[in-house]
Amino acid sequence: MLEVGSDCVMQLIPEVVINLIKIIKTTNLEAGLRALALESLRRMFTRLERITDENIAKELVKIARHSLADKFNVVQLRALEVFSNRFSRSDQI
Repeated sequence: MLEVGSDCVMQLIPEVVINLIKIIKTTNLEAGLRALALESLRRMFTRLERITDENIAKELVKIARHSLADKFNVVQLRALEVFSNRFSRSDQI
């Protein structure tokens, strides 16, 4: 029963990632919300250990790179954590 539930959750991950990326892209005034979205992305990919969808991986790199230039330090810090987590494993896409 638990295996079936975890499979369902794993199928929702691309949708969650896309929605977090949309939050980061469209939220201009709330630096805290962008930082939380980036933190959620980092935690998700820390647990997954592998990004299987190439489009999501490219979008993640683009968002992290763009967020590194954000004017708020907390967003820059979270983007750096996502970026460093993304490239700390050589077997990822």
